[in-house]
Amino acid sequence: MDIRIGAEDLQPEELIALYEDSGWGKALEYRPEMVKTAIEKADLVLQARVQKRLVGYLSAFSDGVSSTHLDVLLVHPAFRGRGIGTALMRTFLNHLAPTSLWVLGFEENAGFFERFGLKQRPVLRAWSASSTEWKGVVASREA
Repeated sequence: MDIRIGAEDLQPEELIALYEDSGWGKALEYRPEMVKTAIEKADLVLQARVQKRLVGYLSAFSDGVSSTHLDVLLVHPAFRGRGIGTALMRTFLNHLAPTSLWVLGFEENAGFFERFGLKQRPVLRAWSASSTEWKGVVASREA
């Protein structure tokens, strides 16, 4: 396994395939140009590759001073349990500025993040909406 820092040689189509294989929607729901922009805008991108195949991906955003947000951490289902997520996370933490770290994750992944010193914050809640949903609300309020 090879952990690469940065987006060099990362193609949007292979990340889209990883999204789909990991249960993050269907490939047709993602436009390559939008995924390309998301890759380019991330402050940190890590790739895990096995024989040049993208099997893991991590992206994060940070102001470099007060907070960093782990945006995406994915490992292809066929490659889980091999330490790829751990390697991505360790590399990420080694390149992280001394900021607070925020992660939105699924309950079943809590133990993974806790191994790295993160704690659940029960008073915090997450709210989300797709761009279609929030744009619809904004448009209806402006009408």
